Order: sequence, then C-alpha cells, then structure tokens
Amino acid sequence: TVVVSKVTLPVTTYNMTIVKDEPTAFPLADTTGVTFTSANTAIVTVASDGKMTGVSEGVTTVTAVKGNMDATVTVSVVKSKDATVTLTATADERFAFYGRTKFQGASVGQAFYYTASGFDVTFFGTQLKAVLKPQTTANGAPKLSVYVDNESMTYASTTGNRVISVSTEKEYTLVSGLTEGWHTVKVRKRTPYQGGDKVFGYFALKSVSTDGFIGYAPRKSDFHIDFYGDSITSGYGNLTDGASETVDNTDGNMTYATVLANKLGASYNVVSVSGWGIAWRGNGNPNYSIPDQHKKLYINSSETYGSNNADLIVINLGTNDASGLSTAGNTIDYFKQKYTTFLTDLREANPNAYIVCSYGMMGTNSTILTAINEVVTEKADSKISVLNFTKVGTAHPLVEDHKASATELENHLRSKNII
Repeated sequence: TVVVSKVTLPVTTYNMTIVKDEPTAFPLADTTGVTFTSANTAIVTVASDGKMTGVSEGVTTVTAVKGNMDATVTVSVVKSKDATVTLTATADERFAFYGRTKFQGASVGQAFYYTASGFDVTFFGTQLKAVLKPQTTANGAPKLSVYVDNESMTYASTTGNRVISVSTEKEYTLVSGLTEGWHTVKVRKRTPYQGGDKVFGYFALKSVSTDGFIGYAPRKSDFHIDFYGDSITSGYGNLTDGASETVDNTDGNMTYATVLANKLGASYNVVSVSGWGIAWRGNGNPNYSIPDQHKKLYINSSETYGSNNADLIVINLGTNDASGLSTAGNTIDYFKQKYTTFLTDLREANPNAYIVCSYGMMGTNSTILTAINEVVTEKADSKISVLNFTKVGTAHPLVEDHKASATELENHLRSKNII
C-alpha cells in the first residue's frame, strides 16, 4: 500500500476489469490533488475525479500521479465480466489459438488437431477450468500440457508440467490454488493427431470458467513458423527410449521444433505424422505423402486449411522415404519430383518465407540427402537452404537429442541471418 497525504494507492501496479460504458472509479481512497491519465483514450477515458469509462473492448493503462508518487492500473474493458465463456464460431479475442484448429459446432467445440496445437487464456482469479472433449480414446486419451504465467515452455521438465489426460467430455481443472490476480494459462497438445494409420485424434475446447473474470488472451507473435515432419517432429517416444509411440511416452511440446519456436517467442503450426514421408511411407506405400495432404485441415480430412503466410518453414522429412526407397517401383526421381512440387506449393502460399529443408536426425541416407540438395539447387531460390543434422539419436530422438537439434537449427538460421 502506498500512502501520499490522504491519497491511498492499493498497490503500485494493479489489474482490473471494467465493463464497457459503465463508469468505474480508479481504486483510490481519496482523489484530492491527483492527476489521472489514460494511455489510450480510444479504449478508456478517465475524468478528473478518477472515474474510468470503457470506450471499446481492449486493454490499456491508467495512471494516477500526486507529487512524486504514482500508481498505474492495467485496465481490461469487456462487454461483461464473464466468469464463463463458451466457444462459438465467432472470433473471440479472449482466446489465442495455436496450430490447425476449427470450431466444429456446439456439440464438439474448438477442435485442435496436430502436435503442439492449443490455446491461451488470461483470467483474473485463482483457478481456471475447461470443458474438454476427446475425438477418440481408442489409442489412449489425448494428453495436454498446461503452463501458467511465466513458466518456460522452452526447456520445461518432462515430468514437472501439469498434464491433463482428456479421457472423456467433462470439466477439467487446468490450474487452481493461485494467488488472486491476473494469470495466463497456455494449453498445448502433447500427443499427435495420427501415426501411420493409427488415429490418436483431436481434443476440443467447449468452454472455460474461473472464479473471477475472463480477460483478453496475450497477443500472438508476429513471427510465425510452420513445421512439416514425421515421427521425429511428432515427438515419437521422446520421453522414454524412442522405440514406440504412445500417449504416455510422447510429448510433442518437447521436440526440436517446439523448443526452438518457444525459445524464439514465435507462433507456430506443426503438421506431422509418424511413418509418412515426402513420396511414400517407410514401407514404400506411396499413399502416405505429407505433400499430398499438407493443404488439409488434418490428415485425410475433406477440409482445406488456408495459408498461414509463414515467415519461416521447416521441412524435416526424408527418413521414411529412405526406408521405402528399396520398394519396387519407388525411384529417387519420383522423390525429387514430389519434393519439388511441395516446395513450389509452399512458396506460392508463403511468398516471403525462408524455407529450411532439414534431414538426418535419425541418420543420413546419402541418396536422399543428395536428392534434397539437388532439388534445392534446381529451385535456385535464395530463401531455401538445406540443413543436414549432425546430432543423431540411437532410435527416435529423445528430449535431450531434440534440444541439441533445436540449437543446431537455431545456429543454421543465425548463419543465414534469418533470426
């Protein structure tokens, strides 16, 4: 508490929510001799007596000054002080969505498909709950990681995060027991949408609720990355020995892709399916090609997904193609054709993006690596480069392997003056 003469300021920085068009007093015991200023009068105006009026929805600050003392209040202007918000098809600034996602109707909610997709919510209170729904639990219930306030998403503990297993449609407690105040919760999907033919499925968000008020989600980064990959990018078995992929031993929030993106503070989408490749599956089946599916909302979906106009695109494919290259009828020329078409499609949708064609986290097949280099050389695009990872795991990369590869990718980008 700050006391200046008869002016009592509750705290030097204070957060509050006011309802649009409903004048609300600045939190002072006595406004005598105090000067008030709004940082953005298009959002909040403030009268000489400290009465604040919300003009439009948004967030700004109001400052009170008397003598050499001051106090700043962060003010969120909302239509109403909602303790519960139900998702609809209408865009809502109280949520920030990550990954490929779509509102699939009131009975489903906002569906999140691939690895590391999810949402951010900011609220005033001590707890946050959400009604969540799985698409399927046939191969295990989808699992989510929950991060609160300033908790790092870059080198987080593989065991210390809050983990939610979405076993059925119900209300789940995302976080509780916090000190009353403003908090931001980030929820990200640990499990993949699909591996080979095995569907792990999406999770859907239907509503959120708190014991206080829902505020506005943090603004997403202007720097956006799209990742396209296979089991490596999905985090296949990275919590154990990399020998299998289950909902328990896989954390897609701890891959080279997500570690790098979170370290850079970037927004990102991940499109990855275990066993799939540029031209065919690891068993040589040509019907499992990421380039054939990348424009869709999710693998084998009938719905397309628009361009993200990415700033950076990372392709980490080729491992399964190397395994399937020995299958009768599969040729390296066909692989090059598919890779070339993929790059052409990505460039058309993302004209200003820098594209990294990476390969090698599970070993290097010289024929595949040579083909990738030849494709990039033939494209003659100064914003496309090749990265052959030198950190190779004994099987699928474990968390520490992913961290090392994230650093290698970061160094590659810095050498190209991309970051």
